[in-house]
Amino acid sequence: MSNKRPDYSGHVVHVMNRKVERRTLFHSNDGYNEFRSLLSAAIRKFDMRILEWTLMPNHWHLLLWPEKKQQLPECMKWLTSMHARLIRGRTETVGNGAIYQSRYRSSFVKPGIHLDRIRNYIAMNPVKAGLIDQSIDWIWGSAKRANFSHLNSNIPLSSGPEPHPNNLYQLLSDPDYLDHSQRKLLSQSLHNELPYGNAAWIQDIGEEFNIPNTTKKVGRPRKRN
Repeated sequence: MSNKRPDYSGHVVHVMNRKVERRTLFHSNDGYNEFRSLLSAAIRKFDMRILEWTLMPNHWHLLLWPEKKQQLPECMKWLTSMHARLIRGRTETVGNGAIYQSRYRSSFVKPGIHLDRIRNYIAMNPVKAGLIDQSIDWIWGSAKRANFSHLNSNIPLSSGPEPHPNNLYQLLSDPDYLDHSQRKLLSQSLHNELPYGNAAWIQDIGEEFNIPNTTKKVGRPRKRN
């Protein structure tokens, strides 16, 4: 994607960032709590709608639904800069370079089955990493709301542009919800900052926001000599 961010307002967006050189970002529960508190503050400060979130040892995933044009970049700039500032101040390493590897990655998400797949993907991150057996037992993410033995965090969640599936527990905890090819496609979408949805929708979004590698020329291919 080009350096200029598209206008994400009105669209669901998958956002991720990780620490520089894939180093550990959260070393303790205090570190996780620190970022969770900042995330809660950012959501309120910028009136950002958040659908899902998961914190991992060296990165994090957010599923956001901004309403206004500059809402997402302003929210993310505040969140990451404040987090970096806190880490550098707490560890007395001010001036030692960047905390995050780069600017955050972001990609459009199509409502419907693709949004459901993203929800599962984000929830299952700690399970796939071998950190826990069930996603709903990971306290550093929103999937725990499907386990009534856990209290919800102070991060208010939006239901999104459509109602949750009837079985939210299965959606957020089924390790087989995504097959290998679906998981790979989703991961590639975020890595390359490409829209995630069906082919026609991806092309429409690509044309609207001039996103490279999303549009195909229609017509008969040229004959080669």
